[in-house]
Amino acid sequence: MTAGDLAAIVEPGLFTGRAGRDAALKPAEGPCRRHWRGVLALDFGGTIAFEADQDGLHRARRRHGVTAAARWGVAPAPAGAAWEQAVRTMRTVERSGVPVSARWLVEEFQRILGVDPDPSDTDDLVGVVLSPPDHPQQLRPRASIATQLRRRCDLGLPPAGIISNTGPSEAAFNLDWLRKQELLRLLSPSGLLFSDAAGLGKPRRAVFATLAEAMGVRVDQMLVMGDDRELDVEAALRAGCAACLVDADAARPLPLCAACGGVTRYSPPRPRSDA
Repeated sequence: MTAGDLAAIVEPGLFTGRAGRDAALKPAEGPCRRHWRGVLALDFGGTIAFEADQDGLHRARRRHGVTAAARWGVAPAPAGAAWEQAVRTMRTVERSGVPVSARWLVEEFQRILGVDPDPSDTDDLVGVVLSPPDHPQQLRPRASIATQLRRRCDLGLPPAGIISNTGPSEAAFNLDWLRKQELLRLLSPSGLLFSDAAGLGKPRRAVFATLAEAMGVRVDQMLVMGDDRELDVEAALRAGCAACLVDADAARPLPLCAACGGVTRYSPPRPRSDA
């Protein structure tokens, strides 16, 4: 799935924002004059959406991994330890900016166990890693996010984009969820960047530059908002963007001003060392 494919998913008639990427915004006055009212890029998990039971989901995935390993003749204890090691490896790789899919996790699990099962077993396990049948993935939106994004559109601010580290199946799942939550229509059709579409992810500088270009701005004209201090904030600042760290709490609205729609607190772009 390419960035163009993602943009094509958004029905043209649904987009409600009045200002495009080249819109000239009227300067804010009073306390709002320091707020960021330009292009905004949001992380997905922990910023827009929250897994209702992340620990339960991990336990369900691990349980199915151990069950699969039993079919390969591996006892539960070493299978469980191998699953945890595979997950740790996956998270380390993800944080390096390399896209990781569910299939990669399963294959790493098999490598650690030293088994080479039938491909059909691998396919079945990939399926339950994405959404275990006894624990379907259920996401809930951050409080007031639809109201806040709609307010930005009503005020004529540029629509927000998304910058997220995901695997191919996760990207499709996230897009479908955004549509069902009626959030997709409030986002920039050209600003939906998932790591599988870009071929790389956060914290690499290039991924921020790719999104900024897609949204028609320089990197220093884009603010990245997310819940991870390293992947979202520090990486964005190193890339030349502005950044805002948000609480990973679904009950807290984003720090957006109700009056002007701008970001109320953020770190401004840093001077580029390689400029």
